[in-house]
Amino acid sequence: MGARAGQVVMPLLAGLVAAPLGPAGAIWFTCAVLLVSGAEKTLRR
Repeated sequence: MGARAGQVVMPLLAGLVAAPLGPAGAIWFTCAVLLVSGAEKTLRR
């Protein structure tokens, strides 16, 4: 269920971020997702 929700929610969020900021917004959004993912992985240990 979480994976399916991510397949819907992540592109919507990426579009909302990238629309006003252009291609750089998509890159920054990807960086933010990687940062949050790394922090979550570190905190779970």
